[in-house]
Amino acid sequence: MRRVVLVGSLVVAVLACGGSGPYAGDRRVVAEVVSADAPASDVEVIRGRLKRLGVKGTAEGGPVGLTLTLTGVTGPEVLAAVLRPGVVSMRHATDPRILGNDDVATAVIEEDPNTAYPYLMLELTSEGTERFCGLTTDHVGEVVVLAVDALSMAPVVREPVCGGQVRIDMSGSDLAEAAAMAAAVQGPPLEGTWEVRVVR
Repeated sequence: MRRVVLVGSLVVAVLACGGSGPYAGDRRVVAEVVSADAPASDVEVIRGRLKRLGVKGTAEGGPVGLTLTLTGVTGPEVLAAVLRPGVVSMRHATDPRILGNDDVATAVIEEDPNTAYPYLMLELTSEGTERFCGLTTDHVGEVVVLAVDALSMAPVVREPVCGGQVRIDMSGSDLAEAAAMAAAVQGPPLEGTWEVRVVR
């Protein structure tokens, strides 16, 4: 877990999995993905993520197995990012208020001009903004835990964060993987565990 300082808008550092191969061009990829425990609703969540990514293709099949036919995706990193649970959590250890996916209005990827690394900018809903403002106001000088799936950060709150934006620096991640994470965190999380079996 990494510690950083919060000032104004929230800035946190994430150690993301390494990866290469941005999705671009006309290369066609067919991937078989499976889940032993996914509800039928997961299929629509995956389709929504691909649509938000702007990836052309189809997702055919049922809740236990899908065939994804995608154009422009290279490398398994992007597929793995699309299939990650995508669970957002923002909380304090002793406070019952927990912010989650429902509190995220939009998530976009931008590139830091100083480092050339991508960062994920979360824009919170009005309710999420109000709740996060209250959470950070009540816990100035303390640690607030932020998590996206297994990636967790523990920044120290220096002042109330009431602007409704959360910036997550994704050093070590490429733009394609970062964009897939952005698509995963806006919208409901996946309930099942998915894995890529075959890519051709």
